[in-house]
Formats: sequence, structure tokens, C-alpha cells
Amino acid sequence: MFSVVTGVFGGVLGPILLHKTGLKDPVSFGLAMGSAAHGFGTARSLQESQIAGSFSALAMGLSGIVTSMLFIPIYFWLGQS
Repeated sequence: MFSVVTGVFGGVLGPILLHKTGLKDPVSFGLAMGSAAHGFGTARSLQESQIAGSFSALAMGLSGIVTSMLFIPIYFWLGQS
């Protein structure tokens, strides 16, 4: 549920906030949207440009890989306390 809510809010409010900060680079836009707003952010990034959409998909995939790699050490670290 939280992933969907984060994606919807990120897809709606993310471009507004990023444009207000003066972000014009499609690579930075895509990386920010993909890592923060998941699938909805990637779909919204594709509306901006193909480059932003590509980097958004890359960021979403890399975030998933890093999260899965960090899960086991954090799980054992939390279990020790």
C-alpha cells in the first residue's frame, strides 16, 4: 500500500517540485523520479522525454537490486540486538 501511495504522490508532485527547483537535466529528472516514485514515476518520466524515462527505469531497477542485497545484512544485524 505504501509503495502505491508513494508512487502516486511522487508521480503527481515530483515533476512540480523538480521543475520548481530549476532541474532541467533529463538524466537527473529520470533518476530522481525512478528512485523515489517507482513505476508511476517512470511512467511520468516517459512523458517528459525518452532519456528521462530510460534513466528512471534504470534507477528503479538499481534501487531494487541494492535493496535486496542490503536486506540480509540488515536483517541479521537487527536480529542480533
